[in-house]
Amino acid sequence: MTYNRPARIIFVEDNPAHIELAKRALEAEGFCNKVEFFSTAPAVIEYLDSNFPPDIIFIDRILSNSTLQGDDIANFLMADKMFSETEICMMSSSYVDREKENEYAASKIKFFLKKPLITEQLEAVIKSSKRLRKLIVVVDSKEAA
Repeated sequence: MTYNRPARIIFVEDNPAHIELAKRALEAEGFCNKVEFFSTAPAVIEYLDSNFPPDIIFIDRILSNSTLQGDDIANFLMADKMFSETEICMMSSSYVDREKENEYAASKIKFFLKKPLITEQLEAVIKSSKRLRKLIVVVDSKEAA
């Protein structure tokens, strides 16, 4: 695949095993070198304040090493029109009730993954991301010859 600009992907996760799994899945799709990884909400919010908006952000809902949580990051993104095009994927290993799932579905949160993460789940989100698909430049085989 050819991309018309590098993808901007952020992954917020405090579990090293899930970070490794994400790296493998993103590498399989050709994105691994275009990902910023963070383990705390304050670190990612500080980064977002001073960089271009990501195309997609994967957020762990419960961050054990942070006073701010994944929902706080999502609310930060949804409150700022600068991130209006950023797709949000919330991830959680804890129970999420139907009301919270409906709340996510009604908001800008486009994807929800239950942990433990499975490589195929991450790859499916990457492949179905409208923002990432827009970056792909389709090369006509006649032009390439």
